[in-house]
Amino acid sequence: MKNETAKLDCVNKLITFKFNDEVFVTDIKEGDIEDSWNTITDKNGVMWDVNFSWEDEKGCKPSFSVYALKMQDGELTIDTSESIYIKVGRANRDTFFKEERKNYKNLQIK
Repeated sequence: MKNETAKLDCVNKLITFKFNDEVFVTDIKEGDIEDSWNTITDKNGVMWDVNFSWEDEKGCKPSFSVYALKMQDGELTIDTSESIYIKVGRANRDTFFKEERKNYKNLQIK
């Protein structure tokens, strides 16, 4: 796997990505399925926020970015000026959103 690339497991909602010569696996079921935020810690102890998003609309592609975290007023904040885009490999939108579509339809029937 090359740096700044990712593979998406559409069934289990996991994203495996390589960043700074390290491989990470993130569960994107955390938070909204269309916009998932997680934090990773690299081998140097540096924390980064990662964001996965994908709209369930034709033509939309998955997006994945890594953001630096910085200490500001005693709190960690996202430094949006320092973001790194990670290329997500091919993924199947219908497989990824299958369960969410099913749940949505069931709510509409009730």
